[in-house]
Amino acid sequence: MKFLGRTALSRTGRGQKLWAGFLYLCLVFLSAFSADARSVEIPKLTEAPTIDGALDGPAWRAEALRIDDFLQTFPREKGEPSEKTVAYIGWMPFSFFYG
Repeated sequence: MKFLGRTALSRTGRGQKLWAGFLYLCLVFLSAFSADARSVEIPKLTEAPTIDGALDGPAWRAEALRIDDFLQTFPREKGEPSEKTVAYIGWMPFSFFYG
């Protein structure tokens, strides 16, 4: 069902709740397979980061959680990755940012 080009789910906010629930389930599922699971606290951002494809804005660098200690599972379990990966995560009320 559509209302002026928007789906009923996005209009009511249910789409955001479903998406957040899906992300949460993915994180729980992935952490179940990790023997070395650890918990992290995702920081609350004071301003929304600029969504422009670059992760060099002040909100990303100064406030978001930086994760860069990834390990690969193939071809060697818990081996050093062949490519460096960096992820940033943060949240604001009604928003979850990752890049």
